[in-house]
Amino acid sequence: MKENEGWSAERLTPLLAGLLELLPWLKQWHNAPDPTFDTGMGDHFAGFIDEQLRELKMTEAKVRSWSPPQTARRRGGKRNMS
Repeated sequence: MKENEGWSAERLTPLLAGLLELLPWLKQWHNAPDPTFDTGMGDHFAGFIDEQLRELKMTEAKVRSWSPPQTARRRGGKRNMS
């Protein structure tokens, strides 16, 4: 998305946050060496994330602290359908 669509660091932050959240599971369950990448997928994505953080001049702590924006609450409460 960064290269093909020109997404900014701000727009890429949720994607990197999601990858960081999944990284422990990738390393635990899918880190057997892959012949295509000559490394485990967990290690591959850890390197990818590090590279992206460097290119975007962001820290892992900043990305981990990201949270989704609050959605607007609907006015009124639940309707009683009885």
